[in-house]
Amino acid sequence: MSFPRVFDLPGFNGVGAGQTATLRIPTVGTYLKLFLYYTESGVAVTKADMETAITEIRLKVNGRVQRALSAAQLFVLHQRWGKSVTSGEIPIYFAEPWRRTPVGEDAYAWGMSDVDVFELEVDIAAGRTAPALSAWCWRREVDQPMGIIRKTRRYTANMSLTGENFLDTLPKQDPYTVLYFNSTAITKVRVLLDQREALSATPGVLDDMADDYGLASVAGWTILNFDVTRRFAEMLAMREELLLPNNTVGARTYSDFRVGLTMSTGASFPLVAEVVGPRD
Repeated sequence: MSFPRVFDLPGFNGVGAGQTATLRIPTVGTYLKLFLYYTESGVAVTKADMETAITEIRLKVNGRVQRALSAAQLFVLHQRWGKSVTSGEIPIYFAEPWRRTPVGEDAYAWGMSDVDVFELEVDIAAGRTAPALSAWCWRREVDQPMGIIRKTRRYTANMSLTGENFLDTLPKQDPYTVLYFNSTAITKVRVLLDQREALSATPGVLDDMADDYGLASVAGWTILNFDVTRRFAEMLAMREELLLPNNTVGARTYSDFRVGLTMSTGASFPLVAEVVGPRD
């Protein structure tokens, strides 16, 4: 059967206040989505309580972290694509139902045929009352290797001056699809590749573009989507294609990649980057 099916997953180990809950996920089929359910004293908690209680969620493949986000950050990513938050529910998407084509929806699904260990870790804050976690998955019973996937990276942007500051330390490896800046002090965003301006817009313009394609603005965040059209193949590549003298196509990595942020006041704030590429 090739249609997606829902399965419950084995129980978590180590669930408790101030603890890291762990789940070993079967390495079979191709995963489209995980459903996490979080309760305290048997009651599904609110979005605000989940944001306080779940301090980090990590997805690991063969011992290496591919995604790491707090529940609050994960909800921002979901809200951007128009996904609401339900009390007690923490979805994790691999396939992306908001894409414009069926191929695009499944492009980033996580195949397991070349994976030995697939783990989920959830850090629960101290002081929570009788926390409990359970999980289900949505997957196809189709064996395929893990190809290009979406990964997350987290940084701190130290923009100390009023006016334009440059962030020039982001890695030049995997292509970028979204940059999430946890700041409302940004008045303009520029992207430069080898001294050439690739993008220049205010947060208002970025939100207007996003709204055209049904993406939502998120309070407290300035969000730059390179895939704003919902086409899965659109991204900011870190390599430039070149036509070589023998009429073959080559490529080179950009030597300079900078993001210019014009600030109404200097500040340091979290930055979440979504990138796509082979698993780490």
